[in-house]
Amino acid sequence: MKLMEVAQNQMENILKTDNMVVILAGAALSPALNALYGERGTDMMIIVIAVLLLDLIVGTLAAKKEKIETSEHGLKGLIRIAVISFLPVIAHRADLFVGFGDFMFFGISIGILYHTLKSFGANVVRVGWDKYIPLWVIDVIIGFLETEIQSKMARSQAQFEKLYGADASQPLSNSLERRLKTEPEVSPITEAVAIDIEPVKG
Repeated sequence: MKLMEVAQNQMENILKTDNMVVILAGAALSPALNALYGERGTDMMIIVIAVLLLDLIVGTLAAKKEKIETSEHGLKGLIRIAVISFLPVIAHRADLFVGFGDFMFFGISIGILYHTLKSFGANVVRVGWDKYIPLWVIDVIIGFLETEIQSKMARSQAQFEKLYGADASQPLSNSLERRLKTEPEVSPITEAVAIDIEPVKG
């Protein structure tokens, strides 16, 4: 009898208006993410957005610790996350239009994840959490992402040569290599909170 009463109470709690709103929102979120990023891309984007949020949180804490944080930093960071989250959407739709599979989507997503993880690692040191978070794990992931980026570059160059000829591939290769060599270690997400802070090495 008690078991039936507990079950009935649980059902009544679930059917409350506020709980139903959350349930319906969750049910609508999955197909919405699939429509934006594709079925294969949804899991990837959950990882990317989670790392972006972690980077924003830790970067903001580091800025507060260094007394350079302002009230606008959090809002600007959230706006940047929203903007950056739409770049893979554009890439996914471009993949569908051109017929590249998920090539451009995963290229952009991996690039965002790569630079954000580097920023996150630097901010972990700034806030003093490196004794709790094993940075070598982040280094291993970054190393894997660097390999993936190089692989994507090679595939992109091969595709470019196939479409436009071997002579046309040189500008693309030079541009990609320049970006990898000159890209700052701090991502756009924490640019505001990392100003005037020397990059952390190691």
